[in-house]
Amino acid sequence: MKDYPRIRRLSTLGIIRHQHFDYEFGPFRTDFVGEGGAGKSMISDLLQLIFVGVRYFHSPTKGSGPREAKTLVLRSEGKGTDMGYAFLSLELKKNQYVIVGIYLESSGAAEMFIVQQGNNFEADTKLATFGQLLGVAEFQRDNSILPINELRDHIIDNFNLTCESWERTQTYHKILFNNDILPLDLSVSNQALHNYARIVQAFSRESLDMDKSVSLQSFLFGDEKEKEFYNRFETTVEELQGDEKQFQDNVAEIDKLKIKQQKLSDLLDLKVLKERLFKDYIEAEYDFLGQQQDGLFKELEELILKYEESTRLLPLLESVLLKKMEEIAQEQPVIEKRVEDALVLTKEWTDKRKKRGDFLRWLDELEISAEQVLAKYDSYQESKDNIRKINELEAQIQKNKISTNLLANYSGKAVLVQIQHSCDLLQQEIEFKNKLRSLNNLDEATSIARWALETDSVLNQRQEGIIRMFQNQDIRVDQPQDKLYRYLPSPEILIHGEIPVYSEDELGFWLNLNGVLEFISKDFEPVFNTGNKDDIKKYFEVQTSNIAKDIQGLEKSLADLSVLYRILEELGDADEYVKAWGAKWELDVQLQSHELFALKKDELVDHFNLANDSEVPAKAMQYENSYKTLKKEESELITLSSNLSQLEKSFIDAISDEQVVGIKSKWRFDSAEQPTVLNDLVDASDNAKFYDDFFGIYKNQEKNYAGSERIKELDRLINELKSKRNDAYGKCPEIFVSTYVPKIRQYEEVEQLREDCSAAENKYIVKYNVIAGENLNNNFKRFEDSGDFQALCAEILPPEILSDENILEKDVIEKIGKYLADINLKNKKLNSRKLNKLASIIEDVWLEVSTQLNIARQIRNFLNDDEKIISGGHKATLAEIKDNSLSADWMQIFVEKIKKDAEFGSDETLFEQEKGITNELEKYHSLTDKLQQAYYRSGGDRNLRPKIKDLLNPKSYYGLKFSMVNSSGKKNDGSNSQTYSAIALLCIAKLALLDKKSGSKDKDAIRFMAIDEAAGLGKNFDMLYKIAEANDYQIISMSISPHKIDAAKQNIYLLHNSVEDDEVNYDPVPIFGLLENGTV
Repeated sequence: MKDYPRIRRLSTLGIIRHQHFDYEFGPFRTDFVGEGGAGKSMISDLLQLIFVGVRYFHSPTKGSGPREAKTLVLRSEGKGTDMGYAFLSLELKKNQYVIVGIYLESSGAAEMFIVQQGNNFEADTKLATFGQLLGVAEFQRDNSILPINELRDHIIDNFNLTCESWERTQTYHKILFNNDILPLDLSVSNQALHNYARIVQAFSRESLDMDKSVSLQSFLFGDEKEKEFYNRFETTVEELQGDEKQFQDNVAEIDKLKIKQQKLSDLLDLKVLKERLFKDYIEAEYDFLGQQQDGLFKELEELILKYEESTRLLPLLESVLLKKMEEIAQEQPVIEKRVEDALVLTKEWTDKRKKRGDFLRWLDELEISAEQVLAKYDSYQESKDNIRKINELEAQIQKNKISTNLLANYSGKAVLVQIQHSCDLLQQEIEFKNKLRSLNNLDEATSIARWALETDSVLNQRQEGIIRMFQNQDIRVDQPQDKLYRYLPSPEILIHGEIPVYSEDELGFWLNLNGVLEFISKDFEPVFNTGNKDDIKKYFEVQTSNIAKDIQGLEKSLADLSVLYRILEELGDADEYVKAWGAKWELDVQLQSHELFALKKDELVDHFNLANDSEVPAKAMQYENSYKTLKKEESELITLSSNLSQLEKSFIDAISDEQVVGIKSKWRFDSAEQPTVLNDLVDASDNAKFYDDFFGIYKNQEKNYAGSERIKELDRLINELKSKRNDAYGKCPEIFVSTYVPKIRQYEEVEQLREDCSAAENKYIVKYNVIAGENLNNNFKRFEDSGDFQALCAEILPPEILSDENILEKDVIEKIGKYLADINLKNKKLNSRKLNKLASIIEDVWLEVSTQLNIARQIRNFLNDDEKIISGGHKATLAEIKDNSLSADWMQIFVEKIKKDAEFGSDETLFEQEKGITNELEKYHSLTDKLQQAYYRSGGDRNLRPKIKDLLNPKSYYGLKFSMVNSSGKKNDGSNSQTYSAIALLCIAKLALLDKKSGSKDKDAIRFMAIDEAAGLGKNFDMLYKIAEANDYQIISMSISPHKIDAAKQNIYLLHNSVEDDEVNYDPVPIFGLLENGTV
């Protein structure tokens, strides 16, 4: 039996399946039994909600979806918010109660609440108990569920008790801990609350991830310590930010001064170099500018002379041009007439040469003589009319889509009469065939064939021969209107009985008709010799079809012949057309398309005569060459005329430029009169040479005249060179003393010196600006590009170093060394301070690692107890593993090294160099870098790259493995019940250690174990039962049927599903201990 405090009653109001019930709990064990879906596992969910709250609530029950707290509220009709309560009556002493519970809304809102006698609900209050046991009836008003705010008034008004509620659980949990209701203070952190929730869930068969060491460590020890150490580290970093900044500033100042000294020394070297190169460049530029000035003077004098010559010659050239244009205008009509006459003769003889060539080609193509060509031409002309007739007739036949084979049957005279006769014969044949078709038509009721078909008698060959003879003569059985026709009204009289045969042979017989003899043929296949009327009908149907096809062919032939008759009649002279068609294949088809047949007879004779004249080609060539020569002369004259005309339009009007005259006077140039060379062009007879020579002279003078702009440019350039030379002199006048002798300079030499000088200057200025830019902020513009070396030194160096204006660079370095020695000492002190704080944190991490490993050993010892045997002789075990863990040894080594270095003091002493890790870590400025390097320099694995959080996390230095082993120590995964039992043992051990850690060992408190599916645990239930009893637990078990009944120590509730509503149950059936007669 559990000691006080303990759960006395669980009350549910407005909760699905537990709508308004009070469940009385036994002092040690309470069972809930019933079918699946009756709400058994919900009992453990409600206990979890009451002690934990909704934040970390998680139902171990696996359903179609997650079971949230708000889904436990029983919903009513409508869309409003529904409410529910789950609360425990806790018996703190005999018959002395307080109530703790949770208020839920379907909207998701939830509040924890406490009911007591007193009205103080501060965290440290002592709850006042009351003697009345309240339940769901007392929490309602008129059978209605009240909101939490109305419940407070209802409780105080009706029971003189006070009720307080909280949305946040911290105060609620603090009160429960301070009043010995909870064994742990769940208000200290969210992690503590979460861990307790996971233990409660694990008792209810919630699966815990025990396969991973990280999950197992987090479950056993939470995450507060690693957060605490990391926060301490971060806080220390913030506290030492000032020291770190001062340290970094000191180091930076030392580095900057050393860099400045080196950079200023380099700058001075550049200054000396650029001044030497500047002097060399000025000398070279002065000399080269003088050389350029002399060269431009010579060019200017030459251009002025040429310009004056062009102003004299251009007007003379224009007069020559106009005269030549007049001469060309007179020559053009003469040459045009000569070209025209030559063209006529050329065309005439070219045509003769072509005719002669064509005739000779015909001889080769036809392989005949010239005379045979003439004969062939005459023969073709004779047959030309027949060919026309054939083509006309063939075109009409093709147009009317009839066969040319029809013409093969006709020839000679009176062709149209022959065709008409053929048409008459075809018409008679068609009529005869139509008659036969009628005779063979069994549908004709009066035909003898129809009579023969309908008679019942089978006819012999003689009888059928007689029937066929009269049938073919169209003799019928009915009387014809025309008296000239015969008919046979009773054929049976003629064929039945003895037939009067006059004589007979193999071909047939003569029928004697009262003296009139009629021959009857026997040349046929009998048809009526059978009684099968269908065979007879089929025979006549085939005969009728064949006759129809014959008629169709005859009609087509008649139609084609009629068309042929019409074509020949329309063409006229039909006999001649048919005659020509008959001779079609005797004509020479090749000549029908030869080009010579297109000629007239006199034209062909002309070709014949020219073919015999061998001088024709030579004469044609002679006239053709003469024409080409004249045409070339004409073309050249036209081209010259056009060129001269274009030149005349753009001819320069030469006017003397006063500015050029002024330049000539300015520089005192003399010019001599030049002779004119134009007479040779005026009388030139070669037009092509005239234009080339004239145009060359003109262009030369045009160029000379256009030189006026170059003259002006040279004048400007000479003035500029003179100015530049004076500038060069002014830059270094001390160079150009009376003894100075100029040198001959090349452009490349001067350019190279200029580039070297400019590069040296730029390099110096760039270096100067870089140094100024790196060290000056507001005053940079004042120094930029100035190159003032002395002023820059005074500006960027500390005044203590540069107090003497004439100080040398080597003295500056010495002063910097003294200046920095003091700063260095300050940095050593700052470093020691950082390392001491870091060592303090690392030492605590080291101690926490030891503490957690010690707790793990205690849990291992707890699990190894003989009373904790799981079914099958198995035991749960918790083992320490080192896989992927950091070694904790470095922390002890580091702390000991720091303590050893501290023995030498913090001031600079003779033993400063004896300090080990302190000096090693001095160069690392930040605390993060120092920690990282401390790990490596104290034995940490350099192949690893642990993060700061890992180094400060106690769990990084060990791993845990939770498993189940058999009696021989071999690992066994176990059944579900064995696994549950092992995890339950781990949870009990954790709670026991947490109790001990919080100073609550043997503390009176509510301890319970809600076991779902208890029947499935087998013997393991007995083991947990004993442990729960030994550790002051109440057991709440859930199963389908009662399990291991001990009526004296347990209460049992049978839960019933309602068949009317899935959300509610029938009232539970309670069983309390033993009955009066001693039976269960």
